[in-house]
Amino acid sequence: MRNAVNIGATYGRLTVLGDGGYRGATKYYACRCVCGADVSVRGWNLLHGKTQSCGCYHREVASRQQQTHGLHATAAYKSWRSMLARCADPRHPHYAEYGGAGITVDPAWTDVEAFVADMGQPPTGHTLDRIDNTKGYSRDNCRWASRQQQANNRRNNYTITHNGQTKTAAEWARELGMSPNALKDRIARGIPIDEALSRPKQENKTAVFDGRTLNLRQLSKAVGVPYTTIVSRYNAGKRGEELWASK
Repeated sequence: MRNAVNIGATYGRLTVLGDGGYRGATKYYACRCVCGADVSVRGWNLLHGKTQSCGCYHREVASRQQQTHGLHATAAYKSWRSMLARCADPRHPHYAEYGGAGITVDPAWTDVEAFVADMGQPPTGHTLDRIDNTKGYSRDNCRWASRQQQANNRRNNYTITHNGQTKTAAEWARELGMSPNALKDRIARGIPIDEALSRPKQENKTAVFDGRTLNLRQLSKAVGVPYTTIVSRYNAGKRGEELWASK
């Protein structure tokens, strides 16, 4: 059947054994590699040739090249090995975020010498980074980046434009003294950008308890009521003892 994975069919080195269930909305299939390893592979990757082995093919290539190129002790070689594993080995702990999500490696870069010729060795403290995180690893889309540059470039760090300034959510959050997740949650709930970037944090909302003015987190600890309950009541307009009273 077109555009469907067939049980018993072979894709590259992988033979489909059966249904592998869903992870979220993504369909997976149980497969066996020619080397004997059993792996769970995203159906889309099988159909489009993105995953063709359990990762053994790239390990074999890397092993052969390690014996000839003399680069195995370099930082660039370690980054290259990690890149291939994330994108091609379903057993890698981060495969779901890379190969499993359709992130690929330029075929030319299966040769470490080609990778190093394009990228060179990384400066101290820099690691491999994709400029556009929706695209794969290639010469045009990769750079050596610092930890901070990578943090600003993560897929979940989308940009926000406000008053003529465009910054990542993480950069806005640092400037405003809140967490990036708190800021993105406000926007996801439909709060206008102007308001999302100006509303006070929960810590700036206060209540008086036992003669002391406390922020909501401090109040939660003082009265033994869950913080989320306190916040929910506060946002519903409750004040004073209504914030911590038992129901």
